[in-house]
Parts: sequence; C-alpha cells; structure tokens
Amino acid sequence: MRTNGAIKTGAVIAFLAAMPAHSLNIDDPSVPDALVFGPFEIQTRLDAALVVAGGDAPDLLADLDAGFVAEAINDDGLRWGASFGLHVQRDVAREGFANRAGPQGPVNPNAPQLRSLATGRYLNAASQTMRGGVAVEEASVFLRNGWGVLRLGITPGAAMAEPPLLPTAAFLVRADGGLLDPTGLAATRTDNVISGYSPKIVLSSTRILGVRASASFTPDAQTCGVDICIHDRDSARNIASAHLSDVIELALSFDHTFSQFGQVEAGLSWASGQPDNPLYTQDYEALGARVRWTRGPVSIGLSTLSADGTGPGGDYIATALAARYDYEDWSFGLETAWSEDSFLLLDSQTSQAVISRLFGDYYSVAVGVARTESDITNIGPAMNDDSATSTFIELTGRY
Repeated sequence: MRTNGAIKTGAVIAFLAAMPAHSLNIDDPSVPDALVFGPFEIQTRLDAALVVAGGDAPDLLADLDAGFVAEAINDDGLRWGASFGLHVQRDVAREGFANRAGPQGPVNPNAPQLRSLATGRYLNAASQTMRGGVAVEEASVFLRNGWGVLRLGITPGAAMAEPPLLPTAAFLVRADGGLLDPTGLAATRTDNVISGYSPKIVLSSTRILGVRASASFTPDAQTCGVDICIHDRDSARNIASAHLSDVIELALSFDHTFSQFGQVEAGLSWASGQPDNPLYTQDYEALGARVRWTRGPVSIGLSTLSADGTGPGGDYIATALAARYDYEDWSFGLETAWSEDSFLLLDSQTSQAVISRLFGDYYSVAVGVARTESDITNIGPAMNDDSATSTFIELTGRY
C-alpha cells in the first residue's frame, strides 16, 4: 500500500514538474478532457506558483505559465495543430539569467561590459534590484505521424527538449537553473538553451527501443524569454552582448524501464552557433549530458554542461546532482549544483533541501532551505566573495 502511494506521488510530481515553459513533451500525449472546436481537440493549461522567501533575501516571487495545444487528425492518421504558451514571472534581478556576475561587486567604468553566452550574466555591469518578465515562449505549428514530429515556430530547440528533468521536490526553486531564485545569487544551469525561444525548425523521431533523436536549426537566435535571453545589447545600460546565427542542435534521449533495475532516462545534446559580434572571437559550442535513475520511491539524477566560446577566451562548466525520495503524498529532495565560468571569473555553488506534500493530484506545498556561495574575480579589484541563505515556501497548482 505504501509502495503504491509512493509510485503515485512520483508520477504526479513528474507530471507537475514537466512545465512546458522549460520543457517540451514531443511524444504523442493523450489529451484528457479536451475541448472540441471544429476538427481540433484543444487542451488548455495554467501552471501557477508563489514563493515566499525568507532568510538573507526576503521577498515574494511568482510564476504563471499558461497555454494551449490544438490538434486535429485526418483520415490517414496525420496529426497537425498549433501550440501557444505565455510565461509571466516576478523574480529577483536576474533577467533571463542576464545580470552581472554578482550582486555587490564593483563596476570598473574603463573595462568592457560583456555578457556570458552560457548563463546570460554580465561582466562588470550594474545590477537591477527586482525584475518582472512577460514572454511568449511557445507559438508553433506541428505535424505528427508514426515517424515523429515536425515543429516550426517559437519553441525550445532539440538540445533543450530532449534531456530528462532532474528529480526535485520543489517545482520552480531548483539548484540547477531554477525558474525562481530566493537566494538572488544562483548562477548554475546545465540546460543546453543557447537558441532560447527564437523561431526555429525542430524534427524529432518517434522513440524506438527507448531511443529518440532530435535536430533543430535556428537561423537567428536573439529572442528573450523570461529566464532565457539572447540579444545584442542592453541599450539602457550600453552593455555589449551577441546573438547567434545558424544555431544547429542535435540531441539523443533514452527512456526504458527495466524489470529489475528500474527506469533509466538519459539525454545527450550538442549545440553550436556563430556570435554576430566581433568582440566574441570564437563560435559558441556546448555539449550537455544528463542521466536519471528511478526505482520505486527513489530517484537520482546527474547533469553536466560544457561550453566553449562563452565570451572572449571564456568557457563554462556546470554540474548538478539531485535525489528525491517519495513516501505516500510526501517527497524529500536534496540538490546541489556548481559551475565555473572562466569568462566571468565566477565560481558558484547552490545547494538545497526540500520537503513537499501533494494535495490531490494538482496542488503541492514545498518547504525548503537553499544556500548559494559565489567567488567572483572582477576586472578591477581582486576578489569578491558573496553568499546567501534562504528559507522558502513554494505553493504550486496546475489547472
């Protein structure tokens, strides 16, 4: 009885955590309780979260992700339709992961103000104090048959869509690329997101023997979502950046449940693009890998990203490790993520512990503590060390 409850809890958590603003389900999903309009079945969604943060950075953070999928099927079994998603957020000042390397480091007016292409954070630039964001993060059409899916429009690229999610007991506050950051300092992300939400074409195969392949092409990556931002320049602060041309992404994923060993999910991704700014002297290239193992109530995941060309002479390495244990309607999670950005001269580590409980199938409450430590070497003075600890309550619902 307890084992069944744990399995149900894990399944519901996986369902709630797969929010389309930062993940893409490219399998052939069923459409429960769909609306019908002409030839289309329409599935709507609304994911909402509120985070009350205490500790070193008390604040009230919020995230709202809404959208729909309209799908029709013809007599030959070809499915076609459109997807739309709108993302609204209030977070600490890390616009599109695009603030400076730290919250209080000095600014040298004679040094260049440049942006890391891996995290979007700025070198030698002043910070905002709070931020809000609104962005269309899905506006695409698709064709689906027995061979796979073809998507065209604003949608995540292959490198972002294929890898599995790491286990977590909180849905938006995460050590690795969390959508909301109660510490205000988290700077680690292992997602391979370089094409962002720019218009692209994505081709994904069906899953065969547990393996699926995807490829995407983005002619011009320079679109800002809420937490992923690729652009040329912050004109208000005169900060240089670079968008990318001819972004190519390739990805493989594996998903299979073994009778004795449990479920194994894995993803491998590669992405490359050409910066359209002479200050960035080499092409951007990133390789990501992720694996997740689940057996009964236990789930463990490991993720890494290695990127070259993040800035003039810079590279970025990030790693994350996460584990979760489910017991009836309760989940217990531990996460840690660390990164080194040689362009920003920034070392960062975030760790957190979370306890959460499901209420029904679509609501949850999580209580946790997170801590981030950063070592920042700026162009002027030698070193700035900063850290923050935050306790938080996360309320999440899906409608």
